[in-house]
Amino acid sequence: MRQQAQHYSALSQPILAMSELVCKTLDNDTTDMLIDKWLEHRNDAYWEWFQAVRQRKHASNTLRHQVIVWNKGDFAPENIFCRTVDTGRLIPLDRTWTTHVYHHRSMQDRKLSMMPVVFTMLPELMLLRGMHDLGCDDVYIIVTDLKRQEMDDVTEYFKLVCRYAYGGRTCKPSITSQIQYDHMRLCHTLLKQRRTPCFPQIDIAFRAILYEKRPPFIILFSHQTTSYSQIFFTHPHFVPSEDIFFDFPSGCPNPCCSDDCEMIRFPRRGVEVAAILSIKRGGRYGKKIKAKEMCNWIDCDASFSEETQRYAESSEGSEGSQSSADCGDTSSSSSTNGLVCSKCRLVKYCSPEHQRKDWDEHRRVCAKPASLGVVVVLLGCTCTMLCQLHTIMSIRYLTARLAQQIDEELMGAWGAFSIDQLMELAGLSCAQTLEKVYDKEKYRRVLVCCGPGNQGGDGLVAARHLRMFGYEPTIYMPKPGSKDIYKRLHKQCDNMKIKSLPPDATIDELRSTLSSTDVILDAIFGFSFKGPIRAPFDEVLPLISSSKKPIVSVDIPSGWNVEKGNEAGVGIVPDVLVSLTAPKEGVRSFKGRHFLGGRFVPKAMEERFQLNLPEYLGAEQIVELSQEQEPQRL
Repeated sequence: MRQQAQHYSALSQPILAMSELVCKTLDNDTTDMLIDKWLEHRNDAYWEWFQAVRQRKHASNTLRHQVIVWNKGDFAPENIFCRTVDTGRLIPLDRTWTTHVYHHRSMQDRKLSMMPVVFTMLPELMLLRGMHDLGCDDVYIIVTDLKRQEMDDVTEYFKLVCRYAYGGRTCKPSITSQIQYDHMRLCHTLLKQRRTPCFPQIDIAFRAILYEKRPPFIILFSHQTTSYSQIFFTHPHFVPSEDIFFDFPSGCPNPCCSDDCEMIRFPRRGVEVAAILSIKRGGRYGKKIKAKEMCNWIDCDASFSEETQRYAESSEGSEGSQSSADCGDTSSSSSTNGLVCSKCRLVKYCSPEHQRKDWDEHRRVCAKPASLGVVVVLLGCTCTMLCQLHTIMSIRYLTARLAQQIDEELMGAWGAFSIDQLMELAGLSCAQTLEKVYDKEKYRRVLVCCGPGNQGGDGLVAARHLRMFGYEPTIYMPKPGSKDIYKRLHKQCDNMKIKSLPPDATIDELRSTLSSTDVILDAIFGFSFKGPIRAPFDEVLPLISSSKKPIVSVDIPSGWNVEKGNEAGVGIVPDVLVSLTAPKEGVRSFKGRHFLGGRFVPKAMEERFQLNLPEYLGAEQIVELSQEQEPQRL
């Protein structure tokens, strides 16, 4: 008896045999080759992100939470380990996979390779593979040419149909009507725009893969330049943790693009923004998702009990970023159902034999927590020294990209600050720093040098506050800013009878003013500065540097690169620095007195970005970060 062909509809469960898409399989060797190519031409943004992760302290004192650990060796997948969400193992990112790429036959006719599809999202795939021990040997990608709005609509459709009609389940009439309407609308939209593949073929392949292969995630790839690729997760448990991936690079190589410009939509905000499919589990719909805690030896099937999990979460430990000797104490702390590595306390074994078998791989990450390594140093410190040392060790230094992201969030819908508010608080911090270090009886005359950007706005606010504090500021703007806020701030200074040098002041006039100045406030360039230094600043900065006057720099010394510091040797070298929000990566080598200002970062943001900011005392707007002797007024 001839088998009747299965009918396709939005409410029935399709099978892969119905799909007309061509499947191109890229094996493990191809994946290895692509990873090698990526390491040769890696994007600096990803390398910087992994470096930042290396310096953080994740919740690695637990044996179950997500964590990325890079303790030893160069930047290579075999040296970076990720805790799996399904088995709790710590595995390296060099575990390869087979990629199944489904695409329209026209791409095959044009002999287009599928390797660029995988290469485009390779770092994301490596991390997602590293997060899943089981079920990720095969990764499924469907290639489309959906535009941004179309991808948004398709995402909502699959969320709806998987929630109510997965596996051919019967749903309510109202839901049935909604699914059929959305299906028809998408079919007509893509047909009208001549999209390939058409929506029915995308739908068949997508839902058939979910039902037959049951992957932890599936990707809809779009090669439209104005669109993005979407990752669909089949359970909230499979989503990357916000605590780790909140600042993960967007993948777009254009430094001017915002977070909305992304090649692949990686869920940096966790389950809140991830595309999660609510798939029914159990019975014929597959096994229910249940996280396990298993022996770290990859060939062992031993799973530990809840009692052991509670024990694990009470264990002490930290990720640590310092290397340790390859040969060290590998003895274990045992519980009733497992042995915890006593050196790193990050993994668990069912027996000493399996710990020995796993050592060749685990030795690449096993290291004592960095916090334990400084205990001996701290024993002879006073309480004040301990507080200062804790601040220096734990505070986070920001890259340019992260500093910009924090500013955008402060002034965005979440932070709700206006730029006027932030400038006012930043300028007050700068004025208070100068007042704290330089007594007005001896250093009354202050030359406030302002650039044309927001840094210059901070300087204008500081000049106004310095006048209130009893100083005699003079404003110098080699190139005045054109924004309305800049003009209003300058008008406020004029109203307080603060002297300003004319914008066309000659170098001789600046030299004359410097000779009668007691201290300089440098607010010319901010963290967004990138060389080279152009006119008129190419003459101004050397003159300020050679004046022999004390200098207080705002946020980052003018002429310094925000991440590389004064490597070109053309920047101002100040005596005092007041970092705003958090210190920048380029000032790690700064040797003068270093203050932190900008007391406006919400605690929730500090914790999310792991800034580890020090405590401000009383009503102070600044706090000193490093000091070799007791504070004194000069």
